[in-house]
Amino acid sequence: MRRVHLEAAEDHVERLAREHDPVGAVKELIWNALDADAKRVSIVIERSATGSVEKVTVADDGGGITPEGCGTAFEKIGGSWKKVTRTSLMGRPLHGRAGQGRLKAFALGASIRWTTVADGIDGRRRTVISAQSASRNDFQIGDSIATVEDLGTVVEAWGRQSSVLHKLTVEKARSQITTEFAPYLAMYPEVQIEFDGAAIDPKGVIQKETEREVTFEHTGVTETAVLRIIEWDMRVDRELHLCDASGVTVEITEMRIQAPGFDFTAYVQWSRMAEHRGDFLLGEMSD
Repeated sequence: MRRVHLEAAEDHVERLAREHDPVGAVKELIWNALDADAKRVSIVIERSATGSVEKVTVADDGGGITPEGCGTAFEKIGGSWKKVTRTSLMGRPLHGRAGQGRLKAFALGASIRWTTVADGIDGRRRTVISAQSASRNDFQIGDSIATVEDLGTVVEAWGRQSSVLHKLTVEKARSQITTEFAPYLAMYPEVQIEFDGAAIDPKGVIQKETEREVTFEHTGVTETAVLRIIEWDMRVDRELHLCDASGVTVEITEMRIQAPGFDFTAYVQWSRMAEHRGDFLLGEMSD
């Protein structure tokens, strides 16, 4: 076993973990799984006798993390291989760019464990990585062992005594996950996401879809994007999702439209959106 120390200030790591947003943490872990070419992602929420969240498990059948890649994956922020690679091994668009996804797991528990099976230099190996919220910068990477298990990663989080985890158990959590992954699931129908015992099925709650082209000027060049509006048969927060051409969400901003009873999500899909991660000026294209 070896210890990897994350080269970042503790308070910076705590801010990136966004521990007030467990639903955001689950979404980030789903994106990590999809970036690893998972076809199935399952989120299991274990509850105590009183209904409080005791443990969250996110399991996928993606390619896992190789023993050779574990150190790189956990030792620094901003060094993600996704910054220089635009597609996964299967040619899917990548969501992650900054290597921060692993930190958001701290929003789900005080103790975190990754169990990952991947094909590395020495064949198929299983590796276990663990961390504690009391020392967010330190990750313990166990010795990898040979295995014949299926590829994939299981992330387990437990031991956090916080009422904020209740956000995972209300219907709004399902609607937030549904709206974020709707374009991606439409693009890749073979992908299945199961949340708290039931499949995420955007088609089952879509009332109406509308698409139109939007043209705008960017650095003196006329660009074209697709504006897609989905009206839902469920309560949702009215949001504008800034997506790449494949429907991978880059950023989300509020719509601030007063329309009682009109539940919708707007998606702007533009091939160059990922180049502008963090640039919320794109959300001001009011026309």
